Amino acid sequence: MSEPCLICGKLTEKLHLQVNICYGCAAFYRRSVNSPKKYKCRNGKMTCNLKGSLHGLCRLCRYNRCVQLELKINKFCLKTNIFDVMHYEPDKTNPWNMFDMFYQINDLFKKNCPSTTSSTPNFFSSFNETISAMITASLPKQEWIPFSVTEEATFKTAFFINNFAINSAKLLSTFQSFQKLPISEKLILHDRFWQMFMLLRDYYVTFEHFGYESEFKVLIDNFQFVDATSAPTSLEVDLENEGSKLFVVPFNEKLTKFYTEFKNIKATFHEFTYICLIALWSFHLISF
Repeated sequence: MSEPCLICGKLTEKLHLQVNICYGCAAFYRRSVNSPKKYKCRNGKMTCNLKGSLHGLCRLCRYNRCVQLELKINKFCLKTNIFDVMHYEPDKTNPWNMFDMFYQINDLFKKNCPSTTSSTPNFFSSFNETISAMITASLPKQEWIPFSVTEEATFKTAFFINNFAINSAKLLSTFQSFQKLPISEKLILHDRFWQMFMLLRDYYVTFEHFGYESEFKVLIDNFQFVDATSAPTSLEVDLENEGSKLFVVPFNEKLTKFYTEFKNIKATFHEFTYICLIALWSFHLISF
């Protein structure tokens, strides 16, 4: 039977750290106990509302609530890789939950076993077909609209980015050469690759839709785009939100830097795929 988490109020069916709290809050407390960071209260009053917040929880008030509940963490838990925690419950309510996203990717790579086939298919052909399928699945299903700085628009973009990262892991897991890598290399390689791949996808789909002679516009999810006027405001970073910093900052830095170069190339789909392929294994060369 589901009961509300005693910290954030989200429904949970299991006890975590011997208390009726959700997995997300338990994971937060484990990270906090092992972290040297000092949290600050958002409003400075130590009385932040932790129930039903759509903007992330105040970390200091959340931590203090964990301490108040006397959560039990034994020495083994302090040394254990957080990705190895059993009975994981995906968080489908918060797209900025980086722990959730990385857990799913790690779990995917752990279950991904090398292919037993003895054949060696044409890698570029396979890569081309798989990327084509993923790009098609990510195409807008409705009329494109300018991005607006609203809670709903921000959440839709965040969910798209979160899902794109996970789907990029699924894409890489279909290739034999990637399957043979140790999981540590898979994680680093994916981390280097997926954000660049998302940006390249945004450019390719944008130019296919608007044409190469249009003014600056870039698709940022599966139906919203930013232009020269809205981009600076749309890509402001919430310094209190770790997910926002990890998602938005790299995208913002690459957005204008590579836009002109990609526009000048006027890449066909095969050329776009080849650029992605070079980016993937170039990252592998510099990651270790």
